[in-house]
Amino acid sequence: MDLGGVFKSSSHLNNGWKNPRLDSRTGIHSASGQGGLEQWWQVDLPADDYYEATAMTLMKRGDNAARDRLITAVQFQFSQDNGKSWHDHAGGKWFKTG
Repeated sequence: MDLGGVFKSSSHLNNGWKNPRLDSRTGIHSASGQGGLEQWWQVDLPADDYYEATAMTLMKRGDNAARDRLITAVQFQFSQDNGKSWHDHAGGKWFKTG
């Protein structure tokens, strides 16, 4: 299902990796030299509707490269004013992955 969301990130490898989709060959990839640094991802969903995210799926690289790089925890924020201000979900709690 495509909700028409717009993806943004703190860095991306190149324009081919700028718009990840579930049905594409590319995902999220940080810019060269940014491996191991904290990165943020943002998805802007259309209209003034509220959306509830109930799950997040992280997949390892399919080519078995960079096996030592793991996302061990994620944190969520949300905005109720089109990104002018951000609020921590669950008090800024880090959720372990895996």
